[in-house]
Amino acid sequence: MTRDWIILVADDELDNLNVIVEYMELQGMTVYTAANGKQVLELLTGIRPDCILLDIAMPGMSGWETLTQIRMDPEISDVPVIALTAQVMNTSKADVLSYGFDGYIAKPFDLVKVMKEVQYWLERGAAV
Repeated sequence: MTRDWIILVADDELDNLNVIVEYMELQGMTVYTAANGKQVLELLTGIRPDCILLDIAMPGMSGWETLTQIRMDPEISDVPVIALTAQVMNTSKADVLSYGFDGYIAKPFDLVKVMKEVQYWLERGAAV
């Protein structure tokens, strides 16, 4: 049975957004985008994504702050959130996961690896 997955991707780099969106849409997913944490939270008042890809370093509200807000909302606290982070940021995978992110994708990213990580969380959520 095919499911219409809803993905929210937040990144302040337009090129990153466009590449991920195009690839995921080709996989049949519905993709919403945001350029900062505030936009993420606004979108989450109207949609419930199956997975969120969240850049850690965004202007205004960072990915860290955004994740904190997501986890405090009982309506969406269980949505898998995968961190997108530039390797130059000196943020380890262990730091990201211990903060509460479900997954970690380093930039520059490989689209096949991005899809594998997203599919892992989608399948895990569907099994629950």
